[in-house]
Amino acid sequence: MDDVTIRVTGVAEETVGLPGKHSDVKPVPVTAGGITFPDVAGHTNQAAIETLAARGIINGRDNGLFVPDATMTRSEFAAIVVRALGLTPKTTDIFTDVSADAWYAGYVGTAYTYGIINGVGDGRFLPNGTISRQEAAVMVARAAKLCGMDTALEDYQILNTLAQFTDYVTIAPWARAGLAFCYGEDILDQSDLNVEPIRAILRCEIAEMLCNLLDSAKLL
Repeated sequence: MDDVTIRVTGVAEETVGLPGKHSDVKPVPVTAGGITFPDVAGHTNQAAIETLAARGIINGRDNGLFVPDATMTRSEFAAIVVRALGLTPKTTDIFTDVSADAWYAGYVGTAYTYGIINGVGDGRFLPNGTISRQEAAVMVARAAKLCGMDTALEDYQILNTLAQFTDYVTIAPWARAGLAFCYGEDILDQSDLNVEPIRAILRCEIAEMLCNLLDSAKLL
């Protein structure tokens, strides 16, 4: 009986996710089913928040609230992306402003190792800096590639996707492909009138993006 169980479990694990995903990317199991927060009841992104929280990917604040409309730091974002992909945190010394004993050091190190994040120049990561919508989209697109999704787009595809938004000309050149991918795969909502690329992204928006990513990558 034990041998049969092992074989069946092995097949199930191998078939989770897309064929081209990185071998280190794995689904995160539910560890706290039914978890919720008082301040997300009826929120547009409630389902996404609860889905990620049930897997320990995203957490609430110390007061037991989620604070869905608060912003998120670059280090916090690195942490939830690493958790979402089931990667193992591992500290590196690549950034001068990321202390080895900081709670996020392992997450930042792993996110950098797998090509999800970059620094801001001069060997710095700016861990406590607020992450913008365009920065988040680029990092999610990189995570999607690790999940086996095809993130390559031609210039005309990028333009066709982004030109529908009234403020698309304000998008940084380095962020256009990532944003176009996220909109094209419905990781971001195309019904929005504006991209608002430099606006600080909200915790609820990040939860929705990552939940959509994991669903598209067949990791939920």
